[in-house]
Amino acid sequence: MIGNNYIHEIAKDHFEMIDDIAYFVSEKELDYNIEYANELVTGCWIEKNWNKHLNLMDEYIKRIAKRIAEKGGTIVEIGTGPGGGFMPFVLDENINASIIISDLCPTVVKEWKRFFEKEINPKNIKYAVLNTCYMPFKDETIDVVSGNGGFGNIEGDKIKALKEIYRILKQGGMYVIGDIYITKEYIEKIPVNAYNILNERFPDIFIDYYKESIDVGFKKIENITGKTWSNKNDESTLASLCRELGIYLEFSTYTRYCYKD
Repeated sequence: MIGNNYIHEIAKDHFEMIDDIAYFVSEKELDYNIEYANELVTGCWIEKNWNKHLNLMDEYIKRIAKRIAEKGGTIVEIGTGPGGGFMPFVLDENINASIIISDLCPTVVKEWKRFFEKEINPKNIKYAVLNTCYMPFKDETIDVVSGNGGFGNIEGDKIKALKEIYRILKQGGMYVIGDIYITKEYIEKIPVNAYNILNERFPDIFIDYYKESIDVGFKKIENITGKTWSNKNDESTLASLCRELGIYLEFSTYTRYCYKD
């Protein structure tokens, strides 16, 4: 169980505690994120995503959530976003799970807090606005770091983020990531000009970070490949660029369990 002073106990960096949210970065929304943050609030994205997440609870995601919940201890969900990552499914497994909801976007964290206080009020949830590239927790203080799509959305040096995730995990701790990337076989089908533009704008979509996970210290890794996914009808910036280029992308999905021995 996470006590009231838990963030203070594990923090290595200065932070401001405002309305029970730990701000390791500014409470002010980043300029380029203001429109996104406003749409998140006015569109009630978090409430809508929560209400539909049970419909997404297939056996695959249920197994992941069960492993995270059974590992127990303190769980940090990185890049929680309006979808919540693995967090909603873990709470389905154990409503008393000790989870720190984190995101670089202050509005995301505020809205999760507002929603939970209004709806289900899980007892062991804490909230932190932070940059995953500079995890603000002491060495070996976290049992699980999880992120469903959260790693792919990290802004900044992802190798540094991996090192930080490894650093804060306890010995025997687990890092669980669900993400997408474009396989080498599919890359060969992309026209050279389109590939060059995509690689310049979105280089991370061509990397699965398996070798990089080993390089930072994870020696025991279990990699599970999931279904393919296309962003043909997606409304993201990446999808819009693909339509401009006259192509669509097909991603491979994976879940990866990395253990710190």
